[in-house]
Amino acid sequence: MIRRPPRSTLFPYTTLFRSYLIEGNYLDTGGIALWLWGSDDNTIINNTIDYGEIAIFVWGWNNRIENNTLDHYLEWSGDPIYMTFAYNTQVINNRILNVHNSDCSGIYLRHSSNNLIMDNEIQVMPPNNFQDKTRGIFVTESSRHNILHSNKVNGSSYGIFLSYSSNDNKLYNNEVADIQIGRAHV
Repeated sequence: MIRRPPRSTLFPYTTLFRSYLIEGNYLDTGGIALWLWGSDDNTIINNTIDYGEIAIFVWGWNNRIENNTLDHYLEWSGDPIYMTFAYNTQVINNRILNVHNSDCSGIYLRHSSNNLIMDNEIQVMPPNNFQDKTRGIFVTESSRHNILHSNKVNGSSYGIFLSYSSNDNKLYNNEVADIQIGRAHV
């Protein structure tokens, strides 16, 4: 008979290499600065990231992204914080600067649920024309039960955009200013 080890010995090995603390770094990249693919229980805190495409990519559970400054420096970009299949992630008190280019968002949630997006400041560069679709926060594709609380979005085409397939999201005390197209889509 083959016996497996008791669960108490398996536990440290299953979680030991899946949790990271990324704190107090300066990252400068033209691509993706932090890629958390299938990685859970990470803390990304007090970093300064000058990014070209995506600053933080999250695919996982129970992550914390807090007190970071994300500054875009190229004329084209992706989404500074891109969350897909993220669950129970906290995005709190981040400064996202100089988001621009058509079809970009400061914080992008796709197929993501039970996340807290709170006290973030998102500065979007003015769009070049009415075709540009910059968004401060974009919640799409079956993202559910997210809480967006006390975020500040300035200068986007759409401040906070909730797509038709996302439901049961809660918005509290968000501030949206200087919308370029003159409409918010919720």
